[in-house]
Amino acid sequence: MNLNAPAIRQLIDLAEANQDVFIENGKKFWGMPELGYREVKTSTYAADCLESYGLKVKRGLSITGFRADLDTGRPGPTVALMGELDALHIPTHPEAIDGCVHACGHHTHINSLVGAAWLFTHCPNILDGLCGKIAFIGTPAEEGFEFELARQLMAEGKIKAISGKVSLYREGVLDDVDVAFMSHCGGKYGCSQNGGNVKKRVVFHGKSCHASVPSSGNNAMNQLTLAQCAIGLLRERMSSTMRIHGIITEGGQAANVIPDTAAMNYYVRGASVQEMSKAAKMFDDAVRYSAMALGGSADVFNIQGSLPVRKNETLGNVHRSVAKLLVPTMADSDFNWFNRSAGCTDMGDITNIMPAIHGGVPGGKGTAHGIDFTTPDGYVAFVQAAKHAAIMLYALLMDDAAEAKAAMAEFGPKLTHEQYEALVEEFK
Repeated sequence: MNLNAPAIRQLIDLAEANQDVFIENGKKFWGMPELGYREVKTSTYAADCLESYGLKVKRGLSITGFRADLDTGRPGPTVALMGELDALHIPTHPEAIDGCVHACGHHTHINSLVGAAWLFTHCPNILDGLCGKIAFIGTPAEEGFEFELARQLMAEGKIKAISGKVSLYREGVLDDVDVAFMSHCGGKYGCSQNGGNVKKRVVFHGKSCHASVPSSGNNAMNQLTLAQCAIGLLRERMSSTMRIHGIITEGGQAANVIPDTAAMNYYVRGASVQEMSKAAKMFDDAVRYSAMALGGSADVFNIQGSLPVRKNETLGNVHRSVAKLLVPTMADSDFNWFNRSAGCTDMGDITNIMPAIHGGVPGGKGTAHGIDFTTPDGYVAFVQAAKHAAIMLYALLMDDAAEAKAAMAEFGPKLTHEQYEALVEEFK
């Protein structure tokens, strides 16, 4: 892999000479934050950009997803660059719009996709040394936190999963993709090895009555409170890579009525499928037996979250090599080499289906998912990130796609839909 190839220098020089294109688009994406499966403005703007670059875009995939292909005209693998669309609901963020903000940096992800597409369509003869096909895929709803909305959309047949990449996969959008990658905005370059999660919807059932005579009823909120205490006491039985956390979504409507229903939404996280299964069973037992201890009952509903990220060292080496090309002074120790994280991503599912990577690039500042998160340096967050994505694509498909084929050989056979569904069956 010769990253000193003249075509790669062309991509870099073109990006340097047109920085305003990437910075302007990055600011536009920051200014249109939308929640999962409602990223209408974001998706439309990104797809319109790709069409203006001469690409044919297929829209409306899992509601707001899209895909545009760039074919080299020579046989080879299909490499997908993914760009996330959705924002977060953090109304206290100083730059929130209608309560939403890109406090996880997804505006930089979709901007990198659009930026890489711009570079490939504006760089003369850039495809001459490549084979195969590039798929630019906009992916909705990575955050996957609105359980009830997702269940409704699934019941209506509009999506196939709470997480956008899984929904796209089940729609068949990725069936011809051989290798996939994306990079998440953070503090430094690296490759994450995130854990996985299963999402839980718990409904406690009691009996309503007048609050002044509580013994004639059964307080569902008391069941929930005991369950939360039990979950907290599970900490001694959990490893350092397990997490259980959530929110109360329902706890009664009037202070003078004992509530007969209480509900909560929780995430159960683990570094491996085995840890996820263990933590999920502990959670289920804690909430069900807490309800029973107070004479009530609890229904636990699983909502598929995401699988732990599977490492692909070939793709990790390409990612690191491109990062060192862009930042020559970067030492290997400055690169996060598949660092473990309790965070989760639906890219984890893709890494278990095919050779894929959830990379990291710098540009974010402040607390992820926090009120102080920003991307203050437009050059790093928007220009450098777009260059990194474009060079990754070129590096994977140059030299008869040697690096893409090596990643495929390292991974082994791509999972079939049946194999994937068997893998996630217990978490649905």
